[in-house]
Amino acid sequence: MNERRWKATWFDQWGNPQEYLFYAPDNRMLARIDFQLKLMEQGKACPNAFELEEGKPVFPVTPRLDTLRR
Repeated sequence: MNERRWKATWFDQWGNPQEYLFYAPDNRMLARIDFQLKLMEQGKACPNAFELEEGKPVFPVTPRLDTLRR
């Protein structure tokens, strides 16, 4: 599955804007789940409401054959 760069934005409990950039699968539903899991792994509270913005797709870089021979 291809990946995409995503940006999540929300307001914290004091009304301050928050932003989190991350890479996740190129699927909005999976990206929403991935965002919540990433925050939980960091020990941060997951916001109840957040916006998810699609960024640029990520394409895997294929090494040149010369590089693989070395």
